[in-house]
Amino acid sequence: MADDKNLPASTKRRSELQRKGQMPRSQELGTVAQFGVGLFGVMLIGPILAMGMAGVMSGCFKQVQLQSGVSGLSPLGASWNWVFAVGAFLLALMATAILAQVAQIGLVFAEEAFDPKWGKLNPINGLKQLFSIRRLVTSVQALVKLTVVVLFAVAAGRDLVNADVFMRPVTVIELGSFLTSIAWQIGWRVLMAAFVIAVVDYLYQLWQFERDNRMSIDEYKEEHKQQEGSPEVKRKRQQLMKRRSVRRMLEDMKDNTIVITNPTHYAIALRYKRGETPVPVMMGKGVRRIALRLREEALRCHVPIIENPPLARGLYKHGQLGEPIPEMYYQAVAAILAQLFRRGYRATEAPEGFYQPPTASESTGDEPRGLES
Repeated sequence: MADDKNLPASTKRRSELQRKGQMPRSQELGTVAQFGVGLFGVMLIGPILAMGMAGVMSGCFKQVQLQSGVSGLSPLGASWNWVFAVGAFLLALMATAILAQVAQIGLVFAEEAFDPKWGKLNPINGLKQLFSIRRLVTSVQALVKLTVVVLFAVAAGRDLVNADVFMRPVTVIELGSFLTSIAWQIGWRVLMAAFVIAVVDYLYQLWQFERDNRMSIDEYKEEHKQQEGSPEVKRKRQQLMKRRSVRRMLEDMKDNTIVITNPTHYAIALRYKRGETPVPVMMGKGVRRIALRLREEALRCHVPIIENPPLARGLYKHGQLGEPIPEMYYQAVAAILAQLFRRGYRATEAPEGFYQPPTASESTGDEPRGLES
């Protein structure tokens, strides 16, 4: 069955995974970003840390002036400078970790990720994860990183073993500068190697996420069915929308200009006002029972009704509610409107010669109860 899952995850599935906090992200990218900020931070605040340490040592040994030449520097002031520098350094690392996560998955609050999952306490599940492919990849990454760090440290140690700092007494500031230099020589090499590893890890996590969340055709169909609802619910929703549409057409009948009929099967309500609508707009249409209701409402509102079966059928087929009539019917509708205006549109009844169907009491059928076409 897993072989059938060869389609990418749908938008709905991705949204569900996002709510659960399951998004493709690499912890290595965050680690590399923090390491890079930390490396440059050490280069910037290294002298401040050295001076702060000198101040602390000065206070401990009750010395007035260090041999390093830090004269006039208060031990307490140097200590506070050291605290502020370290605090800013730690805040920068925290901000970097947050930004690294935001850069990968955006600002996402996964509320379901905070729900307790008792399955994680199952030791069998823990053993499965311990011997999984994901754990193997993580172990290989850790081994590669450790190997890279050791190799670069050994290479740097060979170059620095004969450094001048080991041949004579040095001050705290000189020792700090020397350690900063070592950190930089090893750090930038490790940073480049770790960045390559992080990029590879991110691509792997992205591939693994897409692979683990593939969907089958049946799952796509089931998801579409859930979104659309059952056929009964869908049918009821369509009926409700139809009722609302008919109610709106009947309420707007008083503002219409004319109703064109078949005469009994189709009814098309048009609105045309000079200066407001460049062309007639279709405000209502219906067949059978809905057509009867439109004709009855037109009589009640004194809206003229005219028979023109071909025009009524064509407008019903090609016209859309709330939109101008199709251009192919301009001439036919214009001729009817011209005749209408010549015969006195403002009369309380339809002008002489216009068709008026019988009222509901005079019709042969019962009053319509449903909205079926």
